[in-house]
Amino acid sequence: MSAKAHWSEMAEAGAVWGIRLLLACFRLFGRRVFRVFLWPVIVYFFVRRRAARRASLDFLQRADTFAGRTPKRGLHALWQSLRHFLTFGDMALDKLAVWQNAFEGEVVMHGRQLLLDNIAARTGAVLLVSHLGNTEVCQSLAEQLGVARVNVLVHTEHAQKFNSLLSAKEQAERVNLVPVTAVTPATAMALEEKLAAGEFVAIAADRTPVRGSDTARKREMPAQFLGAEAEFPQGAFVLAALLRRPVFFLCAVKTGQRYDIYVEPLAERFKMKRSDRLGSLAGYVQTYADKLAHYAVRYPLQWGNFYDFWRRD
Repeated sequence: MSAKAHWSEMAEAGAVWGIRLLLACFRLFGRRVFRVFLWPVIVYFFVRRRAARRASLDFLQRADTFAGRTPKRGLHALWQSLRHFLTFGDMALDKLAVWQNAFEGEVVMHGRQLLLDNIAARTGAVLLVSHLGNTEVCQSLAEQLGVARVNVLVHTEHAQKFNSLLSAKEQAERVNLVPVTAVTPATAMALEEKLAAGEFVAIAADRTPVRGSDTARKREMPAQFLGAEAEFPQGAFVLAALLRRPVFFLCAVKTGQRYDIYVEPLAERFKMKRSDRLGSLAGYVQTYADKLAHYAVRYPLQWGNFYDFWRRD
Protein backbone atom coordinates (compact mmCIF):
# COMPACT_ATOMS: atom_id res chain seq x y z
CA MET A 1 0.00 0.00 0.00
CA SER A 2 1.41 3.34 -1.05
CA ALA A 3 2.03 6.00 1.55
CA LYS A 4 -0.20 8.16 -0.61
CA ALA A 5 -3.21 5.95 0.09
CA HIS A 6 -6.37 7.62 1.31
CA TRP A 7 -7.55 6.48 4.73
CA SER A 8 -10.62 4.79 3.25
CA GLU A 9 -8.48 2.78 0.82
CA MET A 10 -6.20 1.25 3.47
CA ALA A 11 -6.76 -2.39 4.36
CA GLU A 12 -8.20 -3.26 7.74
CA ALA A 13 -5.40 -3.85 10.25
CA GLY A 14 -7.11 -7.03 11.45
CA ALA A 15 -10.07 -9.21 10.59
CA VAL A 16 -13.27 -8.98 12.59
CA TRP A 17 -12.70 -12.45 14.04
CA GLY A 18 -9.33 -11.32 15.36
CA ILE A 19 -10.88 -8.29 17.04
CA ARG A 20 -13.56 -10.53 18.49
CA LEU A 21 -10.82 -12.65 20.05
CA LEU A 22 -9.13 -9.62 21.59
CA LEU A 23 -12.45 -8.28 22.84
CA ALA A 24 -13.22 -11.63 24.48
CA CYS A 25 -9.77 -11.56 26.10
CA PHE A 26 -10.46 -8.10 27.48
CA ARG A 27 -13.83 -9.18 28.86
CA LEU A 28 -12.45 -12.30 30.52
CA PHE A 29 -9.06 -11.21 31.84
CA GLY A 30 -9.10 -7.41 31.98
CA ARG A 31 -6.68 -4.72 30.89
CA ARG A 32 -3.37 -6.13 32.13
CA VAL A 33 -3.65 -9.46 30.35
CA PHE A 34 -5.05 -7.77 27.26
CA ARG A 35 -2.03 -5.47 27.14
CA VAL A 36 0.27 -8.51 27.07
CA PHE A 37 -1.48 -9.69 23.89
CA LEU A 38 -1.91 -6.27 22.29
CA TRP A 39 1.56 -4.76 22.50
CA PRO A 40 3.33 -7.47 20.45
CA VAL A 41 0.62 -6.97 17.82
CA ILE A 42 1.29 -3.23 17.78
CA VAL A 43 5.03 -3.79 17.42
CA TYR A 44 4.36 -6.24 14.58
CA PHE A 45 2.32 -3.68 12.68
CA PHE A 46 4.93 -1.01 13.34
CA VAL A 47 7.48 -3.21 11.58
CA ARG A 48 5.22 -4.44 8.78
CA ARG A 49 3.07 -1.40 7.97
CA ARG A 50 5.54 0.79 6.14
CA ALA A 51 2.98 3.34 4.94
CA ALA A 52 1.63 3.87 8.45
CA ARG A 53 5.15 4.13 9.87
CA ARG A 54 6.16 6.71 7.26
CA ALA A 55 2.99 8.70 7.94
CA SER A 56 3.75 8.63 11.66
CA LEU A 57 7.32 9.85 11.15
CA ASP A 58 6.12 12.59 8.80
CA PHE A 59 3.45 13.83 11.20
CA LEU A 60 5.74 13.80 14.23
CA GLN A 61 8.40 15.76 12.35
CA ARG A 62 5.84 18.34 11.21
CA ALA A 63 4.42 18.67 14.73
CA ASP A 64 7.88 19.20 16.24
CA THR A 65 8.84 21.74 13.59
CA PHE A 66 5.56 23.66 13.93
CA ALA A 67 5.94 23.76 17.73
CA GLY A 68 9.53 24.98 17.49
CA ARG A 69 10.99 21.72 18.77
CA THR A 70 13.97 20.03 17.17
CA PRO A 71 12.65 17.09 15.09
CA LYS A 72 13.98 13.66 16.03
CA ARG A 73 16.37 11.93 13.62
CA GLY A 74 17.52 8.38 13.02
CA LEU A 75 16.87 5.90 15.82
CA HIS A 76 15.40 8.62 18.03
CA ALA A 77 12.76 9.27 15.36
CA LEU A 78 11.97 5.57 15.07
CA TRP A 79 11.64 5.26 18.83
CA GLN A 80 9.26 8.21 18.92
CA SER A 81 7.21 6.66 16.11
CA LEU A 82 7.05 3.33 17.97
CA ARG A 83 5.81 5.21 21.03
CA HIS A 84 3.20 6.75 18.72
CA PHE A 85 2.00 3.27 17.76
CA LEU A 86 2.07 2.01 21.35
CA THR A 87 0.09 5.04 22.52
CA PHE A 88 -2.49 4.24 19.87
CA GLY A 89 -2.71 0.70 21.26
CA ASP A 90 -3.03 1.94 24.82
CA MET A 91 -5.87 4.24 23.82
CA ALA A 92 -7.51 1.30 22.06
CA LEU A 93 -7.60 -0.36 25.47
CA ASP A 94 -9.37 2.70 26.84
CA LYS A 95 -11.91 2.51 24.02
CA LEU A 96 -12.71 -1.08 24.94
CA ALA A 97 -12.95 -0.13 28.60
CA VAL A 98 -15.44 2.61 27.76
CA TRP A 99 -17.59 0.28 25.66
CA GLN A 100 -17.49 -2.30 28.45
CA ASN A 101 -18.36 0.35 31.05
CA ALA A 102 -15.09 -0.51 32.80
CA PHE A 103 -13.08 2.68 32.37
CA GLU A 104 -11.63 3.64 35.74
CA GLY A 105 -9.60 6.73 34.86
CA GLU A 106 -10.47 10.27 35.81
CA VAL A 107 -12.23 12.48 33.26
CA VAL A 108 -12.01 16.27 33.59
CA MET A 109 -14.02 18.55 31.34
CA HIS A 110 -12.79 22.01 30.39
CA GLY A 111 -15.56 24.23 29.05
CA ARG A 112 -18.26 22.30 30.87
CA GLN A 113 -20.38 25.39 31.46
CA LEU A 114 -20.64 26.02 27.72
CA LEU A 115 -22.45 22.73 27.27
CA LEU A 116 -24.52 23.13 30.43
CA ASP A 117 -25.83 26.44 29.11
CA ASN A 118 -26.67 24.76 25.82
CA ILE A 119 -28.52 21.96 27.61
CA ALA A 120 -30.49 24.48 29.67
CA ALA A 121 -31.56 26.20 26.45
CA ARG A 122 -32.43 22.80 24.87
CA THR A 123 -31.11 23.91 21.50
CA GLY A 124 -28.80 20.96 20.87
CA ALA A 125 -25.31 21.44 19.51
CA VAL A 126 -22.84 20.15 16.93
CA LEU A 127 -19.51 18.87 18.24
CA LEU A 128 -16.72 18.83 15.67
CA VAL A 129 -14.31 16.15 16.84
CA SER A 130 -11.27 14.47 15.28
CA HIS A 131 -9.04 11.42 15.45
CA LEU A 132 -6.81 13.11 18.00
CA GLY A 133 -7.10 11.60 21.45
CA ASN A 134 -9.98 9.35 22.39
CA THR A 135 -13.42 10.58 21.37
CA GLU A 136 -15.08 7.51 22.94
CA VAL A 137 -14.27 8.89 26.38
CA CYS A 138 -16.65 11.72 25.55
CA GLN A 139 -19.51 9.34 26.26
CA SER A 140 -18.97 10.47 29.82
CA LEU A 141 -20.57 13.74 28.65
CA ALA A 142 -23.97 12.09 29.02
CA GLU A 143 -23.22 11.13 32.61
CA GLN A 144 -21.58 14.40 33.64
CA LEU A 145 -24.09 16.69 31.94
CA GLY A 146 -27.28 14.72 32.35
CA VAL A 147 -28.10 14.51 28.63
CA ALA A 148 -29.46 11.52 26.75
CA ARG A 149 -26.77 10.66 24.23
CA VAL A 150 -24.01 11.98 22.07
CA ASN A 151 -24.87 10.88 18.53
CA VAL A 152 -21.71 10.08 16.57
CA LEU A 153 -21.66 10.09 12.77
CA VAL A 154 -19.52 7.27 11.39
CA HIS A 155 -18.79 5.77 8.00
CA THR A 156 -21.49 3.18 7.25
CA GLU A 157 -19.14 0.24 6.59
CA HIS A 158 -17.13 0.89 9.75
CA ALA A 159 -20.31 1.18 11.85
CA GLN A 160 -21.56 -2.17 10.61
CA LYS A 161 -18.26 -3.86 11.43
CA PHE A 162 -18.07 -2.28 14.86
CA ASN A 163 -21.68 -3.07 15.74
CA SER A 164 -20.99 -6.71 14.88
CA LEU A 165 -18.51 -6.80 17.76
CA LEU A 166 -20.95 -5.58 20.38
CA SER A 167 -23.90 -7.29 22.00
CA ALA A 168 -27.39 -5.94 21.39
CA LYS A 169 -27.47 -4.70 24.99
CA GLU A 170 -24.23 -2.75 24.55
CA GLN A 171 -25.50 -1.18 21.34
CA ALA A 172 -28.78 -0.14 22.95
CA GLU A 173 -27.34 1.23 26.19
CA ARG A 174 -23.96 2.69 25.40
CA VAL A 175 -23.56 3.16 21.66
CA ASN A 176 -25.43 5.55 19.42
CA LEU A 177 -23.58 5.45 16.11
CA VAL A 178 -25.28 7.15 13.17
CA PRO A 179 -24.04 5.43 9.99
CA VAL A 180 -23.63 7.60 6.88
CA THR A 181 -21.73 7.26 3.64
CA ALA A 182 -22.23 10.80 2.34
CA VAL A 183 -23.48 13.93 4.07
CA THR A 184 -26.71 15.14 2.42
CA PRO A 185 -29.69 17.34 3.34
CA ALA A 186 -31.47 14.08 4.24
CA THR A 187 -28.75 13.46 6.83
CA ALA A 188 -29.48 16.86 8.38
CA MET A 189 -33.20 16.09 8.51
CA ALA A 190 -32.55 12.79 10.27
CA LEU A 191 -30.41 14.52 12.90
CA GLU A 192 -32.81 17.43 13.45
CA GLU A 193 -35.06 15.36 15.72
CA LYS A 194 -32.14 14.40 17.96
CA LEU A 195 -31.00 18.00 18.24
CA ALA A 196 -34.54 19.16 18.98
CA ALA A 197 -34.48 16.83 21.99
CA GLY A 198 -31.41 18.67 23.30
CA GLU A 199 -28.92 15.97 22.30
CA PHE A 200 -25.48 16.49 20.75
CA VAL A 201 -24.30 15.44 17.31
CA ALA A 202 -20.58 14.65 17.00
CA ILE A 203 -18.92 14.77 13.58
CA ALA A 204 -15.29 13.96 12.84
CA ALA A 205 -14.07 16.85 10.71
CA ASP A 206 -10.51 15.73 9.99
CA ARG A 207 -10.94 12.99 7.38
CA THR A 208 -11.89 13.69 3.78
CA PRO A 209 -14.74 11.84 2.02
CA VAL A 210 -14.49 8.22 1.01
CA ARG A 211 -12.89 8.09 -2.42
CA GLY A 212 -14.11 6.23 -5.45
CA SER A 213 -16.06 8.88 -7.37
CA ASP A 214 -15.22 11.90 -9.49
CA THR A 215 -17.00 14.15 -7.02
CA ALA A 216 -14.86 13.16 -4.02
CA ARG A 217 -12.30 15.89 -4.65
CA LYS A 218 -15.09 18.47 -4.89
CA ARG A 219 -16.13 17.57 -1.34
CA GLU A 220 -12.79 18.58 0.18
CA MET A 221 -11.69 21.98 1.47
CA PRO A 222 -8.11 23.16 1.99
CA ALA A 223 -6.75 24.74 5.14
CA GLN A 224 -3.33 25.36 6.62
CA PHE A 225 -2.42 22.66 9.12
CA LEU A 226 0.97 22.39 10.82
CA GLY A 227 2.57 24.69 8.27
CA ALA A 228 1.24 23.13 5.06
CA GLU A 229 -2.01 22.83 3.16
CA ALA A 230 -4.18 19.83 4.01
CA GLU A 231 -7.65 18.78 2.91
CA PHE A 232 -10.62 18.70 5.27
CA PRO A 233 -14.10 17.29 4.60
CA GLN A 234 -16.48 19.89 3.25
CA GLY A 235 -19.43 17.72 4.29
CA ALA A 236 -18.81 18.08 8.03
CA PHE A 237 -18.95 21.85 7.80
CA VAL A 238 -21.87 21.92 5.36
CA LEU A 239 -23.84 19.66 7.71
CA ALA A 240 -23.02 21.87 10.70
CA ALA A 241 -24.33 24.84 8.70
CA LEU A 242 -27.50 23.00 7.65
CA LEU A 243 -28.27 22.06 11.25
CA ARG A 244 -28.25 25.74 12.32
CA ARG A 245 -27.05 24.99 15.83
CA PRO A 246 -24.14 26.18 18.00
CA VAL A 247 -20.89 24.50 16.95
CA PHE A 248 -18.12 23.49 19.35
CA PHE A 249 -14.66 22.03 18.91
CA LEU A 250 -14.11 19.04 21.19
CA CYS A 251 -11.24 16.66 21.89
CA ALA A 252 -10.32 14.28 24.70
CA VAL A 253 -6.60 13.79 25.37
CA LYS A 254 -4.85 11.69 27.99
CA THR A 255 -2.30 12.69 30.61
CA GLY A 256 -1.22 9.83 32.84
CA GLN A 257 -4.43 8.09 33.91
CA ARG A 258 -6.59 11.16 33.36
CA TYR A 259 -8.49 12.31 30.30
CA ASP A 260 -9.03 16.01 29.72
CA ILE A 261 -12.02 16.89 27.54
CA TYR A 262 -11.58 20.31 25.95
CA VAL A 263 -14.66 22.11 24.66
CA GLU A 264 -14.23 25.38 22.76
CA PRO A 265 -16.82 27.41 20.84
CA LEU A 266 -16.39 27.68 17.08
CA ALA A 267 -19.50 29.70 16.21
CA GLU A 268 -23.04 30.36 17.40
CA ARG A 269 -23.89 28.82 14.04
CA PHE A 270 -22.14 28.31 10.73
CA LYS A 271 -23.52 30.69 8.12
CA MET A 272 -23.34 29.43 4.56
CA LYS A 273 -24.06 31.72 1.61
CA ARG A 274 -25.74 30.15 -1.40
CA SER A 275 -23.77 32.40 -3.74
CA ASP A 276 -20.41 31.42 -2.25
CA ARG A 277 -20.76 28.24 -0.23
CA LEU A 278 -17.09 27.30 -0.15
CA GLY A 279 -15.92 30.82 0.51
CA SER A 280 -18.33 31.30 3.40
CA LEU A 281 -17.20 28.04 5.03
CA ALA A 282 -13.45 28.51 4.52
CA GLY A 283 -13.01 30.58 7.66
CA TYR A 284 -14.70 27.95 9.82
CA VAL A 285 -12.54 25.21 8.33
CA GLN A 286 -9.37 27.17 9.11
CA THR A 287 -10.51 27.92 12.66
CA TYR A 288 -11.12 24.21 13.22
CA ALA A 289 -7.72 23.33 11.70
CA ASP A 290 -5.99 25.87 13.96
CA LYS A 291 -7.58 24.43 17.10
CA LEU A 292 -6.73 20.90 15.98
CA ALA A 293 -3.12 21.95 15.38
CA HIS A 294 -2.96 23.53 18.84
CA TYR A 295 -3.77 20.24 20.56
CA ALA A 296 -1.93 18.06 18.03
CA VAL A 297 1.43 19.68 18.86
CA ARG A 298 0.71 19.40 22.58
CA TYR A 299 -0.22 15.72 22.34
CA PRO A 300 1.47 14.46 19.15
CA LEU A 301 1.60 10.80 20.23
CA GLN A 302 -2.21 10.77 20.43
CA TRP A 303 -2.66 11.58 16.73
CA GLY A 304 -4.73 8.73 15.29
CA ASN A 305 -4.42 9.35 11.53
CA PHE A 306 -1.78 6.88 10.33
CA TYR A 307 -1.85 7.90 6.67
CA ASP A 308 -0.45 10.77 4.63
CA PHE A 309 -2.65 13.56 5.97
CA TRP A 310 -1.25 16.07 3.47
CA ARG A 311 -1.97 13.84 0.48
CA ARG A 312 -2.04 15.81 -2.79
CA ASP A 313 -2.62 13.95 -6.02
